[in-house]
Amino acid sequence: MIWSPRRLFVYCYKIYQKTLSARLEERGVPISYPQILGNLWKDGPCNQRKMARLCLMKPSSLTNVFRDMEAEGLIVREMGGKRRETTLYITEKGIEMFKVSQAVFDELEEVMYRGFSDEEKAVFGEHTMRVIKNLMAEEQRSGRIHFNGFIPKNEKKIVL
Repeated sequence: MIWSPRRLFVYCYKIYQKTLSARLEERGVPISYPQILGNLWKDGPCNQRKMARLCLMKPSSLTNVFRDMEAEGLIVREMGGKRRETTLYITEKGIEMFKVSQAVFDELEEVMYRGFSDEEKAVFGEHTMRVIKNLMAEEQRSGRIHFNGFIPKNEKKIVL
């Protein structure tokens, strides 16, 4: 059976999300936290709107997530500035949770690429990035979605 690329991407995404969610849950990390904590850990404090853009979500969709993360002591939110923007900061507890989640991502990546050579991994990454950029360009051209600043120029694996 020959699978279409669309079906392969959807199937891969669903399996990855279910596996990732289960592994994070086993370690007490909600699926919505790692991306936020990772952005704050790598790039430092940022406002809520920028974080929503980095997560490809609407700011209103993250309001409850930020509230819960603050209640758990993972982030601190501070109001300030001329436009009364809320800035997010990661706490030591947040850094520790990010490290736990990063270990889960590393474990899952090891499973995903089992049997792949370094060259095959690189080619897969290059092809996947081309697909992502094509889709993003099409959506931006249509005006439906804006991805400004979403894909870093030199994305590197985080080393803890």
